[in-house]
Amino acid sequence: MRRFTALTLMMLVLAAAWATIGCGDDDSESSSDSDTDTDTDSDSDGDSDSDSDSDSDSDTDSDSDSDSDSDSDSDSDTETGVDMPEDCSAAGDATLTYSEVEVSWVAAVDDLDIYGTLFVPDDDGTYATVILHHQYCSNRSEWSHPSYDVAGTLAAAGYVVLAYDMRGHGESTDGGDYDLCGSTDATEFAKLLDDLGDAMAFLEDEPKADLDCVGLAGGSVGSNAVIMYGATDEVVDTVIMLSPSTNYLGLAPLASIPDFEPRPSVAFATEGDANAVIGVNAINDAGEHVYKHIYSGAAHGVSILGAHDEAFDFVIDWFADVL
Repeated sequence: MRRFTALTLMMLVLAAAWATIGCGDDDSESSSDSDTDTDTDSDSDGDSDSDSDSDSDSDTDSDSDSDSDSDSDSDSDTETGVDMPEDCSAAGDATLTYSEVEVSWVAAVDDLDIYGTLFVPDDDGTYATVILHHQYCSNRSEWSHPSYDVAGTLAAAGYVVLAYDMRGHGESTDGGDYDLCGSTDATEFAKLLDDLGDAMAFLEDEPKADLDCVGLAGGSVGSNAVIMYGATDEVVDTVIMLSPSTNYLGLAPLASIPDFEPRPSVAFATEGDANAVIGVNAINDAGEHVYKHIYSGAAHGVSILGAHDEAFDFVIDWFADVL
């Protein structure tokens, strides 16, 4: 059982307050003008896979309607404001059994076979749905890491979860003839948004997937892709971005932030990942309903969830509170 940190408890207190808001009909917001403690001049658009196990002690400041104060295990700066989605299937405790099903579909844009894993609770019913988009030069298995199993934890808590290999990665490589690891071809990476649409279409045929309640999470270039796609699809209720950038491989999300709002989003980075810090701060500045957090260390993308238990707990609890 992962420990509940002060950051997680703070979020739960905020969620209790937000639960009184009629999300579809209420425009209430909260915002802050706080500045991050990390300064950086990096303009790099590359991806890094460095991990950090550092758990330095520091204070977390959040400007919200809540009166609660919190300490975090990382240096941070947060801004929160949300309108909660309506009519979502409530997730429960992480006690359900679930099945993992290997799936595939054909990309509409170019007929590429896309491969993924669908995690489905075994109990009857419909469940809020989460799509997981991995980072550059990785594959869908990063969401099922033995030390931070996001996909399995969500499925056990009552979600239908789809993790898939993005084009040119993992099994989605046309038998190895289409490899985008190392590529910087922006034309090809623009197709990631089309592929997310195809993933949504695939889930329309999954009887247990409640597509009235949809969350997306992405790492690195995947985080840019999910927020950009989410801005075009009103079905998406929330997005979590792990190490976003102002521009990864031609995917530039800043213009999409206002279009995604007032739906809530999350943006994480670590102090040692200068490019992601720039991205998180820019995304936070572009929106009023963004929760941002800068952790210690230099972990990048999904590996932040392994380097910081409180980040893992936050992601699971965020989906539980928002979906």
